Amino acid sequence: MTHNSDNIKSGDLMQKPLRLGIIYEEESRRGLTHPFFILIIDAFKRRAEELGCEITFVNNNLVEYAISCGHRRIAYVHGHNNSVVTRTRIQKFRNTMSAHNLPVPPEYIRECEYDNISLTRRIVRELLALPECPTCIILPDDIAYLGAQDAARECGLRIPDDISFAGYDGIPITQSLKPQLTTIRQDGDKMGRLAAEQLVSVIHDPVNSSKFPFILPIELIEGGTIGPVSI
Repeated sequence: MTHNSDNIKSGDLMQKPLRLGIIYEEESRRGLTHPFFILIIDAFKRRAEELGCEITFVNNNLVEYAISCGHRRIAYVHGHNNSVVTRTRIQKFRNTMSAHNLPVPPEYIRECEYDNISLTRRIVRELLALPECPTCIILPDDIAYLGAQDAARECGLRIPDDISFAGYDGIPITQSLKPQLTTIRQDGDKMGRLAAEQLVSVIHDPVNSSKFPFILPIELIEGGTIGPVSI
C-alpha cells in the first residue's frame, strides 16, 4: 500500500490528485481475499481509525442466541480494549447480560490479542479451570477459536456438549470445521470501502471530516458450537 503523507499539508492535497494504491503480484487468483492481504486491509482499517474514522460492527444477537440456548454463565474474551470497537462490544455484552439479570464475574472478561491462537488457548484453559467455569465463551475472532478448541480438548471437553464457543468474523476457514463455528459474519466489502472513503476524507480535510463511528449490520451464523444447556 503506498501513500506518502509526511510533511504534506491538507491544502496541498486538495490541489493534487490523491493516490492510494496497493501493488501486489500473486498467482492464487484470490486477489485481496488472500489471507496475507487480509492483514493489510486490517491494518488499513486501523490506520483509518487512528486518523479519525471509526467503523464498528455491533450486534447483540450472539449473546442473545447463547442465552436462548440456556446459557447463564457466559465469558467474553475480547481484543485490545483501547479501541472504540472493543469498548463498544464489551459494553453491549454487559448491557445484554444485565437486561437478562445475569451476572458477569470480573474473571469472565478477559483481554487477548486478535488472531493469537496460543494466547487464546491459555486464556480458555484458565477460564475452564475456574471453580464455576463458564458454559459458553465468546471469542474475539474466528481464528482464536482454533486455540479455544485445543484448550477444550486438552481439558477432555466436547464441543458443544460440554462447552460452547462463538467467534467473530465468519471467515471461510473456520466455517469448514466440524462442528461449524457459531459466529458473526461481517460485511468486509462494505467495511473496506467505507474505510477507504473515510481515510481519503480525513487526508483531504482532517478538521471537518466525520469523526462519528459507522454502525454496520452483521449476520449471525448459528453453526454448531453453541449447544443447549439446562436452565
